[in-house]
Amino acid sequence: MLPLSIGGSQDERRCDGSRIAITYQEVTSYRTLPNRSRGKWWLVALVVVLALGWTFNALLSTTRTETTLAEELRSHTITLDRAARAFVRLIEQIDTLDRSDLASIITQSRDSLGAVEASLDQDTDSASNLTSLLGTALDLWDEGLEGFEAAFLSAVDDPFNYVVEEQLIAALVNIRSGDRVYQSFLEDMAADPDIQSFSDFRAVVFLPAQYPVVDTAEFLTTFARLSRPSLEFATDLAIEQITSFPEWISDLEGRPVIIPTDSFDLLVVVANRGNVEITAETFLELSIWPPGEAIQTRVLDVPALQPGEKTTITFYELAVTSDTSYQVEVRLSYIEGDQTLDDNSYGFTLQVSG
Repeated sequence: MLPLSIGGSQDERRCDGSRIAITYQEVTSYRTLPNRSRGKWWLVALVVVLALGWTFNALLSTTRTETTLAEELRSHTITLDRAARAFVRLIEQIDTLDRSDLASIITQSRDSLGAVEASLDQDTDSASNLTSLLGTALDLWDEGLEGFEAAFLSAVDDPFNYVVEEQLIAALVNIRSGDRVYQSFLEDMAADPDIQSFSDFRAVVFLPAQYPVVDTAEFLTTFARLSRPSLEFATDLAIEQITSFPEWISDLEGRPVIIPTDSFDLLVVVANRGNVEITAETFLELSIWPPGEAIQTRVLDVPALQPGEKTTITFYELAVTSDTSYQVEVRLSYIEGDQTLDDNSYGFTLQVSG
């Protein structure tokens, strides 16, 4: 119904013909319109709330990601700091170390560098500029440590090799360059407002300022060329212990005796007593026989051994007869450079009780 308006006009009428004043008041009538659906307003409100929530969650996730990145990088710097301190102690205590100690320290430090680099390679969400700087420092440090070990031990093994001083200088330059690149990494971390860490980052230094590159290289070269038996190349593979299963006991004369059995296992402990890794192909040979009878022979491989490392070589199910004595010999194959051959073989009489 459209609005109907009756104006306030006046008309004077009388039923009897006389005029009567009739006043019409203005009346306005409106068509009833349907109320706009409240569900649409709730839908709009819901969309706004969801948008705000998504924005807040994105900001929170970004903050968490940046904090996580910072803490991961900080944990890496702790690992690197330990490796750096170990190398600094190596330089400071070089006169107390033997060859195996030196190799072990450098190997552990390089392993730490490799572990951090592997972690960075797996983290695809890291800030590229920061991880790139840290990766460059890792590469320089690793190359420097590798060159340092090779040059220093070359000077020990060949005192007349006059190239080693230049090689040491080059190695130390790489190490110091790694320190400087790492310092740039710290500066970029501190300048980045989006990276937050709950603790300070470690100041990693492999070559402190009090060790000038050239002077340090000259000192280390001179020291390496001196007669240092503990640093000289030494190969020594040895048979350290022999036992059996079932386990033997010693009789009154000290001879090993095992219980009546049809077979037994012989366990031989081989140790690297030298200061270099044994990588050459090596064998352990066993010979066992009753006096006057055929000799039973077996040969097994000896794995590569680091200085100070041991391994157990087991000869399984050696056939024997009760109430019989056997001659037993075990021998290591010759390794070039091994000067102590008296511990490379061992022979004894074994009694199988009746």
